[in-house]
Amino acid sequence: MAQPIITVRRGGLSVAVWENQNQEGRTSYSAQLQKRYYDKATNQWKDSPYLFEGDLLEAAEILRAAWHKIGQRRDKAPKQTTQAAPEASSGDDIPF
Repeated sequence: MAQPIITVRRGGLSVAVWENQNQEGRTSYSAQLQKRYYDKATNQWKDSPYLFEGDLLEAAEILRAAWHKIGQRRDKAPKQTTQAAPEASSGDDIPF
């Protein structure tokens, strides 16, 4: 399985980011927010899709941090160029 390119953790929350490329070579990113907790009754770590009120700000902060890291990665990546269509000539251009 592919590994995330970015992982941000705070407390029991984490966000993992994966890089994807489409058929045209354009890069996009997807993220997964996860909450882990220790269940004392079973002595096991478990995942939960639910966030408590106190988790919301932490979730927002780690999502913001992941967003910034994606931006830094985009800034370092070579720019994808597209070729512009040739301009129509009006006939009075003099090529040099």
